[in-house]
Amino acid sequence: FPVEVLDLDDGPSASALLAPGAARALMVVICRYIDVRWLDALEAARGRLARVAFFMDDDLPAVMADPRLPRSARGKAALHVGAHVDRLSALAGEAWVSTATLAERYPAARARVLPPAPEAEPPPPDPEVEPRVVYQGTDVHGAERRFVMEMAARLAQLQPGARVEITGDAVLARACAGMDNVEVVPQRAWP
Repeated sequence: FPVEVLDLDDGPSASALLAPGAARALMVVICRYIDVRWLDALEAARGRLARVAFFMDDDLPAVMADPRLPRSARGKAALHVGAHVDRLSALAGEAWVSTATLAERYPAARARVLPPAPEAEPPPPDPEVEPRVVYQGTDVHGAERRFVMEMAARLAQLQPGARVEITGDAVLARACAGMDNVEVVPQRAWP
């Protein structure tokens, strides 16, 4: 089957499968965010949609409500999910989540938990290459970054050659000062 992976910023015009007269019986998975352009296009193509699923890998309602998180993160979730709950609910017949905890928090959604699905089995460890643990998260994940820092300190004792890479800013880099096994790298776009 033909497959397209499109970003919210691409817009529906980037989809060959959604074009008038194109594919029928489409399966659409909305990952985390949607906007009015995409909702309009999917509603217009409703007769050609076999299934629509909404996948949530973060607790977006909690993000919108948590005053400890950056306003930009709360606003993005409100703009791209909260503002469209009714239309999204009418369009998506399935809810998918990344963890059992998310499924438990929203029982009315009857969400299906999708386990991680790596593309291939990882290769066996190479004893010649130092182990590297990578944590990529945004400024929304402050608690997780602190947890990774704790784990990096423990890992330094258990596996002295292991390196830990954490995405972050100058504040995080200062917090990690003196942790020789930690490298703080700037946030990059997800793709």
